[in-house]
Amino acid sequence: MLTAPQDVLAVLSFGNAVVETATDYFDTIHTWMPFISHKRMHLGIPLRNAGPDLAMLFLAMKLVTSSPAGTSLPSCDPLYTSAKAFLALFEANGEISLLCLQAMVLIALFEHGHAVYPAAWMTVGACVRYAEMLGITPSGPRPGVLDQVVRLLSSLPSCHAVCRGKKSRR
Repeated sequence: MLTAPQDVLAVLSFGNAVVETATDYFDTIHTWMPFISHKRMHLGIPLRNAGPDLAMLFLAMKLVTSSPAGTSLPSCDPLYTSAKAFLALFEANGEISLLCLQAMVLIALFEHGHAVYPAAWMTVGACVRYAEMLGITPSGPRPGVLDQVVRLLSSLPSCHAVCRGKKSRR
């Protein structure tokens, strides 16, 4: 059975990290990309009694609402590397959950917002495949939240265009 790594637990158990992260997320990102249930998050489930997928989601929420540490590259940020490593553990253990998909989308959003390419492009592809594995497909004529997420993710520039742009600036 998968458990949250110690570095993740340390980040999430520091002070009121979970409450502050949820508040920051719902006051910012959630206002324009509402795909995580605010009501469900406030049911009062203690993190230590929840599964590792909830820890993964809170870690991704913290990542997407935080600025990268110091002046280092966003891809070298300790929070980002912890999130990607934890996500790799989920994949290696064959864990599948909606919370993990939501975390993946937030990581893709971080990568895109901080120009972490081609990782953003790869994570978006993984999100689409993961959603298909969960049986989530875009709805019909009335666009739903998933349609909005798919539209947002599909609007990301292709890896080829980004890499070509970086080469031309050199």
